[in-house]
Amino acid sequence: MSFFKCLLLFVTMTSALCAQAIPKSFLKALESEDFKARESAESDVLSWARKNPKAAVAELLRLSSDAGSPSPEVRERCMQVLRQLAEDDFAKEGDGYLGVRMKDRMVRMPGNKPDRWAVMVIEVVADSAAAKCGLKAGDAIVELDGQKWQQEASKPFSEQIRKRKPGSRVMLRVLRDGALEDLRVELGRRPADADQFMPGMDPEGRKALEQQAKEDHFQRWLLEKRGPR
Repeated sequence: MSFFKCLLLFVTMTSALCAQAIPKSFLKALESEDFKARESAESDVLSWARKNPKAAVAELLRLSSDAGSPSPEVRERCMQVLRQLAEDDFAKEGDGYLGVRMKDRMVRMPGNKPDRWAVMVIEVVADSAAAKCGLKAGDAIVELDGQKWQQEASKPFSEQIRKRKPGSRVMLRVLRDGALEDLRVELGRRPADADQFMPGMDPEGRKALEQQAKEDHFQRWLLEKRGPR
């Protein structure tokens, strides 16, 4: 093998190995006396971990263990980064979610077209996919990705939304004030309390349910990543 090829192989292997280790400058900043520096370093480690997920999880698990970093601050912040990575995973799993309360209704279509079954939006959940795309109470959803309904629509509509993964994009055709509009929506993750949603429900109670679901996922995720012992 030529000297040039050997040098190229050495550089490639060195780069690969370096890519698997958290930059030392980040680790040093994690135990800085300056709180803002520690916060910034944790953010830097998270960004690095999202770019190098496989290597990052193994390294973070090692550093966050009792036998890992000698610094309690580094161990705790590495665990917080692991928690954020688990939340990234949590957000991608489960059923799709739009975030509306709805009922069935026959609506009159514009242009002398036949009346059609629609999903009538009666309430939009705050900060949901529906709220972000601009759906409003009073809107009538007449198509989902081009699909129409020949009978009551809310049940098949809800089933189709739930079958899609969080982050999926769908196209809704909406009848609003007598005119049709197309809205592209990126679905969220169906929250733990979605089936219990009612007007006036305690928002703190809903938040607690969702936090518990995230914590349960995190513990399962950690067990999976740590593997058999």
